[in-house]
Amino acid sequence: MKYLNGIILSGGKSSRMGMEKGLLKIAGKALVEYAIDVLNPHVKRLIICSNKVEYNQFGLDVYSDLVRDIGPLGGIYTGLKYSDADCNIVLSCDMPFIDSQFIEYLKGSMRVGQTALVPTHDHKIEPLISIYTSKMMIYMEEYIQHKSYALQDILSNAEGVQFLDVSQQIKRNNKLFFNINSPAEWKQFKQIIK
Repeated sequence: MKYLNGIILSGGKSSRMGMEKGLLKIAGKALVEYAIDVLNPHVKRLIICSNKVEYNQFGLDVYSDLVRDIGPLGGIYTGLKYSDADCNIVLSCDMPFIDSQFIEYLKGSMRVGQTALVPTHDHKIEPLISIYTSKMMIYMEEYIQHKSYALQDILSNAEGVQFLDVSQQIKRNNKLFFNINSPAEWKQFKQIIK
């Protein structure tokens, strides 16, 4: 892997949260800044995919979804389109416990010729903290044309996707994939980091 760009997804509708979750603050730090801080040391360039201009305050390139209202696929596809790197690590802004060690583990597990590397655990996949190459755009475009937006379907059918069992990483950090979608989860997060 020559070099890696980071794509932060902050484009969700935050319907359960009732407000823009990436901009929620605790002790003066916005939720999206957890993603920025963890990815920054590992990537050449960071991109935020969001339809909200407020994300410009973080001094990074911010891109609106090229295809609107198709869920996380829209953000990932947009990030890949605007990225100048073949390999890109995608991270959703609402996963504050993804740590540097996990990023290193993903980077070290990516192999030449793979189109994507997707963590799995407990029969679930984690497409919102994964490595995607630019080759994935071909598959994404095909699914977008057919109005089929489920990442799981695309990843299951694309060639060269590796699913990586990360159970051992969860033993090391059991909050790794904790994500914030509701006021209750935000409250829980604030209690955890106190």
